[in-house]
Amino acid sequence: MIYIPLDRADRAASVHMPGKRYDLQTRAACAAEARHLSPTKVSNNQSTLSLRAPSPHSIHRWRRSLDAGESLADKPTSGRPDKLSERDIRVIVRTIRKHRRALVAEVLDLLREHGLDISRRLLIKTLDAEGFHKRLARSKPPLDAVQRLKRYEYCAEHLGTNWKWVVFTDEAQLCIGANYKVWVWRTAEEEYDDTCLVPKLRHYDGFQVWAAVWYGGRSPLVRLDLSESEGKKGGFTAKLYKAQILEDALIPCWDAVKNFPDPYIIEDGSKIHDAIICGEVKDSMGYRMALHPPNSPDLNMIENVWALLKRRIFRRVPRPRNLDQLWDVAQEEWEGIEQEDIDRWIEETMPARIKKVYHKRGAHIKG
Repeated sequence: MIYIPLDRADRAASVHMPGKRYDLQTRAACAAEARHLSPTKVSNNQSTLSLRAPSPHSIHRWRRSLDAGESLADKPTSGRPDKLSERDIRVIVRTIRKHRRALVAEVLDLLREHGLDISRRLLIKTLDAEGFHKRLARSKPPLDAVQRLKRYEYCAEHLGTNWKWVVFTDEAQLCIGANYKVWVWRTAEEEYDDTCLVPKLRHYDGFQVWAAVWYGGRSPLVRLDLSESEGKKGGFTAKLYKAQILEDALIPCWDAVKNFPDPYIIEDGSKIHDAIICGEVKDSMGYRMALHPPNSPDLNMIENVWALLKRRIFRRVPRPRNLDQLWDVAQEEWEGIEQEDIDRWIEETMPARIKKVYHKRGAHIKG
């Protein structure tokens, strides 16, 4: 609260704020308050405004307009006209949407081809006014129409699922190397637009791990042994998945949730998970598996855990310099993840994700 004498602008200078920054509702409130108070009385009354109050000149002007029945909006002022017309702004926006990854200099060259020669500063200012900013492109797997439909149907089926009874499983690649970033022009609403994404690549210059998480617990981090792989490229095969995961690491995870009313296990749509030998083991072990839609890491909560694990590893000082050090650090950081964070992601974010994908008809969302 502050005293504001309407007849002494110099005494209000320390709290002066141009009147044009106030909306019409605030202006009307100021004018109505001032209408019933003389300058002498106002100097002895507490203003209902905050510390950043309008100047007495602005309040007098609004009060006169109110008494005369005139609009409290600002009148048109003379001055330099806008450099860009509405058509020019549309050309700039259309160019940016067509060339998401272009540098500022390249955008300026493209605009000159359309007969629009503007400065770098004006371009950036215009893009900022239209909501465009240079942002890091999100990495998401591409989705076709069939995959979007499957995502939509999956979410429609699981709108009422209790995710506390679900085991989330997945494999991940841990690598020693740099992170590569791609910047694109986009608005806040276009974060997951197809033109603003970069392909999510798989890296094999490290080792693969497997883990499972559920509400109230998690498995140990499992380093997958590829020494006996019979795959053409020596990768993780269905036979190895059966021996190392289904018949070993997954057993205690299923035991932790199998007595819940409606438990099941989520694994992604990898071909090795759907192999015949794996299906036979799942049936014999009594596992209940959910049919997860393809290219949908944003619908598997464990992806958040992988991201957190990789950030924790990346922030280690000194950083691991070989695969053995990487494995030791990975195990330490895995155990260091708070179970409360995992439980919160399961209880709060999974229902929200399902609803968002359902309402977006299967499109990508923030994962």
